[in-house]
Amino acid sequence: MVEFGRRLAENRAPEYPPDAYMDYDRLKEIIEVMKGKKLARIDSTTREVSLSAPPPTNAVGRQLTSDGSEEDFYSCIDAQLVTVEAFTLQKVTELRANIASLEKEVANLGSIDHDDDDDDDDDDDEEVVERVREKADDAAKDFLILEKYVNINFMGFHKILKKHDKNSPSRA
Repeated sequence: MVEFGRRLAENRAPEYPPDAYMDYDRLKEIIEVMKGKKLARIDSTTREVSLSAPPPTNAVGRQLTSDGSEEDFYSCIDAQLVTVEAFTLQKVTELRANIASLEKEVANLGSIDHDDDDDDDDDDDEEVVERVREKADDAAKDFLILEKYVNINFMGFHKILKKHDKNSPSRA
């Protein structure tokens, strides 16, 4: 099986900037650091009272650190999700605008008068139809590129979360 990080790099669309894609390798590095750590457990047999302030913890009660912790992973994956979502919404908006423009042009094609026998007008009409056809093909191509972008990022998030769950130190 091909390593997904390499597959992600190979399947990036040249039309899209590399930073629009999820940073699978960075997330994988954080998981590798987490994998080597042991999660501290609370010893319920010895109860000591301490008047010093306890170390900061997250919502689950785990100590916060900045060296490859679960918090680092969650922060990083959240940032990656925001990046991918923003880029996807931008491209969807652009695609919708192109399709709306194309629909207007197609509607205008329907209003062309075909009753005249003027050959010059027929040539112009054919050129307009061909131009609209090319724009439709470009819109279809843009849609397929966007679909591939969404699918490869979705697969990346799925795989990295699965890898996280498998290698998480909190897994019992």
